[in-house]
Amino acid sequence: PASESELYPADFLSVIPTPDSYFGAERLFGLADASTEVPDVIRYIGDEELEHLAPQGGKAPPFSPKVTDSLAKAIRWFIVAAAVRRTRGQAAKHSTMLIHTTHRVDPHFQIRDAVREFIEPLAQHALDGDVSEFYDVFHEEMNRAAELYTGDGPAPTWPIVRSEIPNVLRTLKIAVDNSSADAGERLDYLGESPQTVIVIGGGTLSRGLTLEGLFVSFFTRTSNAYDTLLQMGRWFGYRGGYEDLQRVWV
Repeated sequence: PASESELYPADFLSVIPTPDSYFGAERLFGLADASTEVPDVIRYIGDEELEHLAPQGGKAPPFSPKVTDSLAKAIRWFIVAAAVRRTRGQAAKHSTMLIHTTHRVDPHFQIRDAVREFIEPLAQHALDGDVSEFYDVFHEEMNRAAELYTGDGPAPTWPIVRSEIPNVLRTLKIAVDNSSADAGERLDYLGESPQTVIVIGGGTLSRGLTLEGLFVSFFTRTSNAYDTLLQMGRWFGYRGGYEDLQRVWV
């Protein structure tokens, strides 16, 4: 009969080394090693904003969502970063922002309406060539993670990026992906045109569904399970050519 060493070799499982181009929780949050240099891509959502981002339960007042200061900045940055991708020749690629604040279904539609009301005047101003509301976030965020960029595109300057912001706003979509959303409201990457989309959802986005070109996550969900929390956050993957643009609001 075979010996135990033959049936159960010492190296039965082997962990494949993580490629340098992969971004996961270990790299983004410095979880693997306290001495690891963490890129400057994490932003924090103030506790005072939470009541406007997700239902609080209990005896809390009825949920009244609004685009808070941090969500406004995240949306503006997503639009700016999508414009930067266009200047790098990535207009044919999907660009996605995730808003994941609650597992409850109805609030997703309420948040969508608030986001839509926030974006509509920005789009109207862009029709007149006015994109000045994006100037501050461009200068605050553009070079904070510049060392991550591995491409050879031109350095992003405001005059060049500014010219692409109206193109982003013209094609920007807001999707809701949950069990109650109609097919036309849900996330869909199968069409011929690349998507520039802000997707709002909960459970259906937590596992399994790939978010193409994801580089902005706005996340306030809680979980008792560590692995579930990491999965729900979607802060992992390969982002070749736009590594420096990724941001996570938590």
